[in-house]
Amino acid sequence: MKSGKRLLAFLCASALTLALAGCSGSEAEKPTPEAVDPMRVFLEPWYQDLDSHAEESATVLVVGDSISEGSMTNVDVLTARWQASLQRQLRTSVGIDGAVGFVPPYWGDVMSTEATLQSGVPSEERRFGPWGLGGRALIMPGGASITYPPLTANRIRVGYGISNFGGGQAKVHIDGFDVTAQGTLGGLQDEIPGTTPSGTPDEDEPRASDDPTEVGPTIFGASATASQAGLWWTSPELGPGPHTVRVDSIAQRFGFVHTGVEYVSSPLDPVTGEERNVGVHVLDASQAGATAAEFASKNAEAGTWTEARARDADLVLVNLGSNEEEKYEESLKIVVDRALEAAPEALVLVVDGYEPGTWEHEDWEKVRAARRNVVDQYDEGVALFDLAAQWPELAKDGSTSQGLMAEVPPLHLTPQGQQRMADIFTEWLTR
Repeated sequence: MKSGKRLLAFLCASALTLALAGCSGSEAEKPTPEAVDPMRVFLEPWYQDLDSHAEESATVLVVGDSISEGSMTNVDVLTARWQASLQRQLRTSVGIDGAVGFVPPYWGDVMSTEATLQSGVPSEERRFGPWGLGGRALIMPGGASITYPPLTANRIRVGYGISNFGGGQAKVHIDGFDVTAQGTLGGLQDEIPGTTPSGTPDEDEPRASDDPTEVGPTIFGASATASQAGLWWTSPELGPGPHTVRVDSIAQRFGFVHTGVEYVSSPLDPVTGEERNVGVHVLDASQAGATAAEFASKNAEAGTWTEARARDADLVLVNLGSNEEEKYEESLKIVVDRALEAAPEALVLVVDGYEPGTWEHEDWEKVRAARRNVVDQYDEGVALFDLAAQWPELAKDGSTSQGLMAEVPPLHLTPQGQQRMADIFTEWLTR
């Protein structure tokens, strides 16, 4: 139910206004506050998306900094972060399970435990570049490899980007076997520079190499004209059990742009044989150290927001502001605009988070005012989510952190804090 969601949200809000106002001369009781909570009225289109998960996917995109990325998570980073818990709990609310979903090639926080293993020639962890969700991409020179942990999935998507400067080639191994030739290319293939509208490569601009030499088929990541994000290679149907993915860059003197792996459990259409885009997903487009300015940049427009457009999100959570920056309000406005452009039918929640102990109260109030000012500029589709009202007021000495915060002064979350964050969003994102 993607079409017309913002209009539906606007109509729901209008109905709420009329309900609260009542009718002149009517003896009927006005609705109770619980029955007409403005946030739940705003989220009604999302609830319908969640209810319709078996026909079309319900997807949340989280755009944020280290608080959203789950910095300082040194337990199982794939399951303990609040985004992972939120995904599990949303699925449980509608009685389904699913694969772990999107796993980035690295975490922006150096203190978190990595889920992946890089080997061979050292790769460059490109931050806030023109590829990848959250601006995360791994530039892999020839001879570099990255291995993902064994995880269960029906299919696996390997994300990549096109580079107009020394783009490389890669092969995909699953459970030790080279399956590159068995996969298909997806995402925004029609937009690759040098291709026709149908996505067919020109003679001098191949998307996937069919070099008959001993190298064999590869994912080809080069273009003579421009870069491109929002692309992936999809594996054939896999057997039961966990699967280990390894991506190898094989072109000497060139760097392959790798943007992560997505583990998919959605079924195939029994008639067409094509993958059905169903289920419930929470996608991590955050990165430690991020500011609103980074997500408002041209690189983010080319990278994060293009990746978001390829995934057709239904709800975007924007949780930025804990890192000091100039022109925060101006940048936040651009971020919200980019979210609405990338996902035209999505709802956008600007998160008004807890006051970090690293901030002075007067300065933090300016951040909160900026958020309100931005949200007030939209008639529909954008709302302010008051997380701070649902979190303890944090003392700088940590005495009121209730075990939720990882350090003093409090900023990042403990495993208990990660779970509390997931529980708060689950409560609001389910009926």
